[in-house]
This record gives sequence, C-alpha cells and structure tokens, in this order.
Amino acid sequence: MTEKNLKWKQRLLSSGYPLEYVTEKTLEKSKYKIFGEYPYLRESENGVVKEFSVDIRTWKSIIVNKDYHSLQLLIECKYLHDGTIWLFSPTTQENNFGTTLLFDNSAVKPFVFDQNQLRNASISIQKCRNGVQINHNDDGRDSIKKGLYQLKFATPLLFKEIIELAVSGLFGSMSNLTFFGSILVTTAEIRVLNQSLDLSSFKEAKDISELSEKKKFILVEESAGPQLHNHVTMQFDTLMSNHGDSVKLKINEYQKAYQSDQLPLAPSIHTLSRDFINCSEKVLVVNFDYLMELIEILEKNLSEDLKNINSDALS
Repeated sequence: MTEKNLKWKQRLLSSGYPLEYVTEKTLEKSKYKIFGEYPYLRESENGVVKEFSVDIRTWKSIIVNKDYHSLQLLIECKYLHDGTIWLFSPTTQENNFGTTLLFDNSAVKPFVFDQNQLRNASISIQKCRNGVQINHNDDGRDSIKKGLYQLKFATPLLFKEIIELAVSGLFGSMSNLTFFGSILVTTAEIRVLNQSLDLSSFKEAKDISELSEKKKFILVEESAGPQLHNHVTMQFDTLMSNHGDSVKLKINEYQKAYQSDQLPLAPSIHTLSRDFINCSEKVLVVNFDYLMELIEILEKNLSEDLKNINSDALS
C-alpha cells in the first residue's frame, strides 16, 4: 500500500477519535456508563466566551454494604504518534500524608466520611508540576497544556452540578455520596525527571532514560492561575447565589456530627469553596495502557473507605 493511501489512517489517528473510542469501550467493559462529551462555557484566552468540551463523561455505581454511591470521571484523550514523550517535573515536597485523588459531596450529605485509604494510595503516585512534549518533529507543551486546561476548567462545573443535585433532592433518594475526578489519557510515554539534576546532566545525557524514570501514571498538581481562579470563583458564587440557603442548611445540619478530633475536618462554606479550587488544581495523567489499573486503584481504595462510613453520628 502506498504512502498516499495510508494518509487516511494517520489523519484518523491524529484526530484522537480512535483513542476516545477504545477508551469508552474499555470503560464500558468495567460497567461504566458513558455520557459522551462534557460541554461547558468559559472565556477563551482572548476573553471571548466560547464552548469547550471534555471528551468523555462517565459514571459508575459503587456498591458498599448495600448502599449505592457513584463515581464520576471526566476524561480527556490525547493521541500522540509513537515515540512521543511527556516529560514532567517532580514536586519536591515530602509526601508522607498523601493527597486527594477524588473529591466528593460529603459536605452536604448525612455522612461522616474520610478518604484514608485513597490518601494512602496517593503516596505511591508521583506528584508533578508542568510538563513538556518531546517527539521527533518538534517539542512544546501544547497538547499537555490543552488537555490539562480542558479538565481544570470543566471539573469545578461538574462539582457545582453535583452539589446542586444533592441539595435539590431530585431523582429519588439523595442519601448517597458522589465522588468525582479528572483523568488525562495519552498514548505518549510518561516520564518524570530525576531529582537533583543540574544543567550539565542534561548536556551530557545520551538518552532520556539517563535523566528520567518511566511512569504508568502521575498526578499533576499546579496552583490555579488568575483566569482559572476567577472561573472557579464564579462557579462557587453562582452556586451560592442560586442555592446558598439550601447549602448552608445542609452544612449546618451535618456539622453536628463532627465532635471528635479524630474525625475529618467538619464541613463549612470555607472548606467547600476551598474544594472548588482544589479540584481544579489536580489532574491524573495516565498512559492508555494503564488506564484501568489506575481506575481499579481508585475504585478499590474508595470502596475500602466507604466500609468505614459513619451515618449513625447524624441520627
């Protein structure tokens, strides 16, 4: 077959559609329901409000002790040609206490809940900051930056929807918890720079493996810039403007359960607003080959945490 006849294949692969398709099919095999794209409005870099979208919104029931909870994921897919590397900088902070991998609506739910197992699981996942794309043709940050931005701007909107649904009482029993997170799926090889490199290390290296370690998945944690911060603040302000009385009522009601120092920090309007910012600053990045391994880690540890959920404290 001639090179000309193969151009259709390269164009199809480069569109990203095949990666989205196989990602959806992989999720469906694990009983996730696919809702298609997740569209949303935000200001572009030029200050014009435009419609953007995340490739996949998916949902699954998590059943523990006969109680139904749910896990929602926003997934953005980035197909890169063979040989492409995503190289990230590691964070330098000690990670002895773990971090949040999934967020939830427990602030407005009748449960005392803490993510101990999920935080413990996060300790083994490399935390990173910015990354650069390296391939045979050029190098840059565009596909990484665009993928992260799509998810960072979309996640607070999903959070707002989840809280609105929780305080509205619609769609039957609203006693369950909803968990959510964002994942950037790529075909690029994911690598993280070694600690304590100097400029001579880069100049003298003959192969990228001398400078970095290959990873199945990582967690990118970056503080929100002005545009993202304003976007998140607007979502929280809209929530409180439309449903503020209901949100405050739920939070005040459930604060009564938090008596012991051993319990997680009691919910408040402040902690809820902080979670809106935090959920926009954390994105899991995974090579497609290890997507289900990552999701199984999330599901397993979430299920373990849910076994220790306490609703009696609120009765």
